[in-house]
Amino acid sequence: AAEAAAPTVEPTFRGTREEPTRRASITGLSEANFNAPALTLGVLRGISGELKEFYIAFAALLGKRTAAVGSGNAVRLNEALRRVLQSDFGCDIAIPAHTEEASFGAARAAAEAHTGENFKHWIRYE
Repeated sequence: AAEAAAPTVEPTFRGTREEPTRRASITGLSEANFNAPALTLGVLRGISGELKEFYIAFAALLGKRTAAVGSGNAVRLNEALRRVLQSDFGCDIAIPAHTEEASFGAARAAAEAHTGENFKHWIRYE
């Protein structure tokens, strides 16, 4: 029932890059969907929708993808968010086995810059 009735949530709590003063909104809220499951689903769909907008903006450069990688605790610890992302992106979401993905990526980039080698083989997934 939550999926069909979920309100539309725009989770721009701190604005966007283009509109830093923009704030979150909820539309389509009714007596039927004013409940925790529907509101939660609306928030998760809103988060996924924002990520999908970035993907679409870069799709011409990236080409069609058959897999995606999700990083950070929001994706790592929230199975419901992963399911929404998989549905919206139409593919599985791989989760890196290592945590602190930004630090890991910075260390990998530094190692590659220093040695000239490719350390892609360092990346493992759950």
